Amino acid sequence: LEQVQKSVGKYVFIEFTQPMKGLGDDEVYATIDQVDDTKIQLTYLVKNIKKHLEVEYSQIKFIRLAVKF
Repeated sequence: LEQVQKSVGKYVFIEFTQPMKGLGDDEVYATIDQVDDTKIQLTYLVKNIKKHLEVEYSQIKFIRLAVKF
């Protein structure tokens, strides 16, 4: 959680334990907007439209920094 808090504003790849509503998939490339004790707020793009998502930290299976092309 500490490493995720240091990564606010960075572009990341996140894999979820289950598919998320609205995503239709169990993974996303997003920018971390804010990190609380139990939740992470993300911004991701769908067909060049910014979408926002709030995720419980317990729903995240894997997270890593990513390179934005």
